[in-house]
Amino acid sequence: MNFKAWIRISKPFKHQTMIYPFLVGTAIAYHVLGTIDPLIFVVSFFAVIVMVEAAYISNDYFDYDTDLGNPSKFTGGSKVLIEGELQKEVVLKVTAGLIAFAFLLGLIIQFGLKAGPLSIPIGAFGMFLAYSYSGKPLRLSYHGLGEITLAFNNAWTPIFAGYYLQVHEVDLLPTIVAIPYILGVFSQKLLREIPDLEYDMKAGRRNLAVILGKERAGRLYLASLILTIISLLLMIPYLQNLYPFTLLLIIPASMLLPNLWYGIRRGWKGLKDLERMNDLGFKAMFAIPLVFTLTFILAGVI
Repeated sequence: MNFKAWIRISKPFKHQTMIYPFLVGTAIAYHVLGTIDPLIFVVSFFAVIVMVEAAYISNDYFDYDTDLGNPSKFTGGSKVLIEGELQKEVVLKVTAGLIAFAFLLGLIIQFGLKAGPLSIPIGAFGMFLAYSYSGKPLRLSYHGLGEITLAFNNAWTPIFAGYYLQVHEVDLLPTIVAIPYILGVFSQKLLREIPDLEYDMKAGRRNLAVILGKERAGRLYLASLILTIISLLLMIPYLQNLYPFTLLLIIPASMLLPNLWYGIRRGWKGLKDLERMNDLGFKAMFAIPLVFTLTFILAGVI
């Protein structure tokens, strides 16, 4: 078995985009309840990893044709299938096996651990959106809806799931807390599409960058970045019962300032600036859920 190829196609670095917000939801539940169910947390955390793995390896399968000539290291896939290190049929079978295993874990969580009647529907909803990002018939990322879908599914779904599986009730708080991360994921995804704009256009992939063009896509990125910073700062007075720990939210907001400067200078026009913005953007994006998690845990403990 080619372990290096499986690691590459799994994109473990990107698993953080779903794992960290799941921790946010769990931290919110801890703040509300004063405790969490450790068994539900461990099983559901493992289920999240399984579903994320299925989503990422299947993305390479469904995007095979467009990845064939995509030169960018940003969004051109892992290149594992393109380079023949793994067979497409094997990847598809493993994806199906992971989805089946995730469903089994869902049954255990909902009926064995009694985490609530929405446990399986939440997981199924997340997997449906993840599949539909590149999979037929919807192929949302080919019709200008991929960025919004990915941002919502990478932020709201795991935060809501982490909260609901512990509290077993629906509440508005996880949705409100998800807003800065939704905006952060959206802006980062849009930024990463700009270098691949020309090839995506030739390949028939009509994502937002293709639809808008580089200049307008860059302006939308800048606008979403500003909204991300504003939403983080607005969380400080909104979560006033968590003060002074909410002041920690200044950290990810300030981490976005360099990209704001690059954006004002239209840094998306040059590849070197785009590479810097991509690196800084990922760090700031991941900082958002990590700081939220720390904020709710500290507020719950102290």
